[in-house]
Amino acid sequence: MKRHLLILACLLLAIGSVWTGCEPTLSEPDQLSAGQADFSQLLVLGDDYMAGYSDGGWNAVRQRKSLAKLFAKQTELVSPGPDSLRQTEIPPFQNGLGFWSLRLLYTDTCGYWEPVLSREVPDLYWFDAEDFVVNDMSVPKLVVRHIDEEPGDHFQDALPYAKRILNQNKYPTYLQKVAVTTRELDPSFMLVWLGMQDLLQYCMEGGDELNDLTPLTDRTVFKNKYDLLINTILEEGSLEQGVLLNIPDVLSFPYFTYFNTLHNSLDTATTDTLRFRDNCQENLPIWILADRDEDGVADTVVAKKGDFVLLETADLVGIQNTQGWRYGLDRRYPLSDLAVLDIEEKKEYARALKAYNQAIKAVADDNGLVLIDMKSFFEELARGEISFEGLRVNSSYINGNFFSLDGYTPTRKASAMLCNEIIDQINVQFEANIPKVDIRLHPGIEYP
Repeated sequence: MKRHLLILACLLLAIGSVWTGCEPTLSEPDQLSAGQADFSQLLVLGDDYMAGYSDGGWNAVRQRKSLAKLFAKQTELVSPGPDSLRQTEIPPFQNGLGFWSLRLLYTDTCGYWEPVLSREVPDLYWFDAEDFVVNDMSVPKLVVRHIDEEPGDHFQDALPYAKRILNQNKYPTYLQKVAVTTRELDPSFMLVWLGMQDLLQYCMEGGDELNDLTPLTDRTVFKNKYDLLINTILEEGSLEQGVLLNIPDVLSFPYFTYFNTLHNSLDTATTDTLRFRDNCQENLPIWILADRDEDGVADTVVAKKGDFVLLETADLVGIQNTQGWRYGLDRRYPLSDLAVLDIEEKKEYARALKAYNQAIKAVADDNGLVLIDMKSFFEELARGEISFEGLRVNSSYINGNFFSLDGYTPTRKASAMLCNEIIDQINVQFEANIPKVDIRLHPGIEYP
């Protein structure tokens, strides 16, 4: 899989140092304190971001440097508990689910840098069932609408781990496992970041409303299932403190913006069509399959600049089939519905995002839990305004150093940054003095 980088100068900066400004310094609190919070027995629930999924995969290194683990290590400094954050661990020195690595960089005929990625082969036998209580209930690909259903195929490539953490002989569903865990642990504080996968899996399949392979979670279903999950935790234990994180606009992630950003910046046309700069010279319209009139039938139409060509499709545009038709550039060979998230599908997504976040806020308000606004955080990131201890990042693919090689999950450095953002908010809300993670100790994009 190959990806064009936007600007040569940016990449050169990224290889040497993606940071600007002065040498970073890490501010430590003068006096560590948990304030009004009790972190002695954490319960963490999440999907890809909380689990440490990165570069399109997951292994022991990524799990040990996950957002959940980083947060637990920092809170242990102010509120020691009987154990550190316990996880159903991936065995060390294995590839786990496999992941992308950056192997080579070269310039294409346009003078733009092009990375070459290779895929580490996943291990087959790392997921034997275990049966012990864990604090970290983070599972990659966890969708809220599936919390009370048996895993089936719901967890995509993370299904082996889902079956392992649930130990399906005893706890068929995620909700049942959470209930048992809460009763046995009686946690003092919970941290929950869920809901992103309910959007991402739909969007990363190009909406695909025609086949309905990965539908958006119904808004009422999301509200009911999310409320059920949080109330189960509150009813099964004596917990009174916790933090819920809302959902960012995932369409600001480079997985969706990369192709359009590159080709719109090259396009000198004044029209609203999305174009492809062929051989660095000719701007060609892109043909896609889309249900523009919403009659349930796909039509071949010219893409608009508001239609998102997905990152996985970017290198396929222009490739010839056996008949000599070029993919996406010939009306007879349009980009498939799976390859594009079109404007109409984006409208459905926007309605769902708003409703999901309203549901999360309502649960927080009803139960006296703290809500952390991660949506605003990612909006600042998309504008290139995020700075940590003098270090700046942005949402550009690869050279932005926040998003990993898959274009939607964070690098390990970005996980440390997210942890610090959560700590900042908790310090304010609970009058605490939790020290922040030293982000210099965590890698971003790893160059060959």
